Amino acid sequence: MSTNLPSSWQEPDVAVVELVLQACRLIDSWNARSVLRREDAGWTTRHQCAAQWRASAILCRLSSGWRQAVSGWRAHTLELCPSLVCRSLNQRVTDAAIASSTACCPALTLLDLSSVPVNDTALEAVVRHCPRLVSLSISGSRSISGSRFDSLSDAGLRTLARCSRLSHLELSNSTVNGPTADALRVLAACYSLTRVNLTGSSSWLTDEGVGALSACTSLRSLLLSSNNGVRDSGLQAVATGCTSLSQIDLSNCRRVTDEGVAALAA
Repeated sequence: MSTNLPSSWQEPDVAVVELVLQACRLIDSWNARSVLRREDAGWTTRHQCAAQWRASAILCRLSSGWRQAVSGWRAHTLELCPSLVCRSLNQRVTDAAIASSTACCPALTLLDLSSVPVNDTALEAVVRHCPRLVSLSISGSRSISGSRFDSLSDAGLRTLARCSRLSHLELSNSTVNGPTADALRVLAACYSLTRVNLTGSSSWLTDEGVGALSACTSLRSLLLSSNNGVRDSGLQAVATGCTSLSQIDLSNCRRVTDEGVAALAA
């Protein structure tokens, strides 16, 4: 595309950009439906959002006016899944990409970083830029061998306590380095936290860490499936402290006995 614009060219306003983004979304969703199986034909809001971000990446290259208009649109974005966007642009999600994306989304309420290598630097950027965050997924987050990425540590988890509106936290099948019981204790102090998913976290989750979650009195859903570190004492603490709990998953927790289950039932 030529960048030599005629003298009569006028930089588009936000309304024009929004119309173009909607058109791109419709075209993208129509193409996607043609290759999806019939039972998967519903084009999700998350994929629509990713389509808009892909379109905006192209629009930003046209002129400074386009970039400003797109930035104005992004400022109102409520949901973002960088892995979908970057996968479509053939780019890898890095801590710099996460920081750049979240910096222009102060209204963000849902951020999905599933299967993205998230480190403490990236998480610090998320917490700093997105004060309205309600739902965060870092499921499947692992360090990349041979890269400059480090795994998420207990210090990064403690950072999340600054998200005053955080309600849902997905940490399933993720890797965290360091003693995490204290970090979970800090997280449990978040009065807004209602759901925590720790499925498949045997590499770092201990019974002491599970017990630390007992301080989270607002917790309603706790998923602990496939964790060998879960024991009866941790469940007894949860049963005592998490009085609002209505869902708990202990499937494939091989070291839990009838005593722990009985404590929950009581």
